[in-house]
Parts: sequence; C-alpha cells; structure tokens
Amino acid sequence: MENVYSDYVDAIFAVQKMGERLPLGGFDPLTAPPAISSDKKVMGFAPHPDDMEIGGVLPVRLRRLGMPVLSVAVTLGSNKARRPGRLAELKGASKFLGYELVEVQEGGFERINPAGRSSDPENWKRSVQRIAALISEHRPAVIVVPHPEDFNSTHIGTNLLVMEALTSIGPSFTCQVALTEFWFPLRNPNVMLEVEAPLVADLVGAVSYHVGEVERNPYHLTLVPYMIDNVRRAELVLGIGAAAPPWKMAILMRVEHWNGTRLEPSFEGGRLITASDTKSLKELLSL
Repeated sequence: MENVYSDYVDAIFAVQKMGERLPLGGFDPLTAPPAISSDKKVMGFAPHPDDMEIGGVLPVRLRRLGMPVLSVAVTLGSNKARRPGRLAELKGASKFLGYELVEVQEGGFERINPAGRSSDPENWKRSVQRIAALISEHRPAVIVVPHPEDFNSTHIGTNLLVMEALTSIGPSFTCQVALTEFWFPLRNPNVMLEVEAPLVADLVGAVSYHVGEVERNPYHLTLVPYMIDNVRRAELVLGIGAAAPPWKMAILMRVEHWNGTRLEPSFEGGRLITASDTKSLKELLSL
C-alpha cells in the first residue's frame, strides 16, 4: 500500500524550493512600523547580526505597540572581511522592522564567549563597561537576551556580558528580562507567545536582508517550521499533560524581573498569550 503521507512530505519540500527562488531583502514589510508613542524602551542584545531578526517576535510585537526597540549589535561575526557587509545588511534589516540600531563599537566586540572572558579579562571588562553604559543611558523597560545555556558560545557569552553589566550598574536600575532560545531549548520557559503569519512573514523577510549569510545557507526559510514545531512544546510552560493550544506558530521564552541585584520570578506558573492579547503582554512585562 502506498504511504498516504508521501505527497504531503513532497509538498513541504516543494514549498521550500519556492522560497529559495524569492528575492532577498529590498522590499517593504507587510506592516509598516508605527510612530513611536511610548517612552518605555526595549533593548535587545544580538550575539550575531541576524539574531534580532531570527528572534524578533517579542521585539517586533512591542515595536508595533509604539515602543522604541534598540537592537544592540554585540558582534558582527567572526569573519572580519565580512563585517562591513554584515553591518550594511543589518542596517537594512533593522530599518525593515523599525529597530534603532546601536553599534557597540566599530567592528563589534571581539571574543564574547566564555573562553574569551577567561583569556582576555581586560577586553571583557571594557565590553561589560560599554554595555552597562548603554543600559544606564537608555534605561530600558525590557531587555531581550539569549538564555545562559543557548549552546552557541557567543550566545552564552552575550548572556554573561549583559548579566555582568546589570550587576555592575547596581540596585538603582530594574527591568524585565526576556530570555530567548534558538540554538538550545530553554529548560524552564514560562511564556509561550502565539505568532501570527504576517509577523512571521516580516521576520523571514528581515532575515533575508542578511544576503551574504542566507545565500550559503537559506535558514530564513526554516523559521516557519521552527515556530510551527514550538506549539507542541506547551507542556514545558503549562506542565506535563497540558494540551497544546490550537495555534499555528509560537515561540517560548522565560520572563524574569531584574530587581537591581539578581533575576527573580516575575510570576508563578506559566502563561500562554495569544497574538491579539495586548493587555496580557503588557501586564507580563509590567508595561
């Protein structure tokens, strides 16, 4: 008997092939970013030039609520020859999503990883001081950063960098911190956000602006199946045995409160927030 799922699988890869023929960058978003109407800022720390696009669901949702989103380019990648090109691509992607791009220094930071933290403490100290100065200057209401076990050494290093910067600022500054995942799943997410198709289309479009990267590896096209798969992981947020919501796509994250000294739980249990539930999203982030 013929496997009835054969056509289904073939169709998925046919769609992937269709995506590979689409243009990269150079077009407008489906939803133009609105005017800034809030003085509460979001500050996202991107280990690599494309991370605020790949992991942009929360920042884009908040940007569409009128909040300014600062995209902090922690590094511009390890290939020095590609850095000018990657910066140009990043500027295009940031404009596409309505982010304000913040460059930490010309060429980005170097050796932002646990090994670099140990081997070059002076460079690490300067980097922490620069991040602390940016946070102190902008005083964001929400910080978005990879979680501390996100596998990639620069993702882990970026988490360490931001946490040490927050510690150095001291108790005068508090905020909400959204810990994101990409390379390695969160062990203890407490929030699942539904993601609507138009927003994902804009994120795929934004990632496509990183032309030099996606030409060699079209990872912008895997963003949709990644978010589809996330829906089944609702049990991580709600507990074993909980039913997955009837959503098409989602992301998981962990939201905690930086109390001026350390991260602490913002709430008990887990929360599922639909794409249209602005009120719950604002309450979640104390906005």
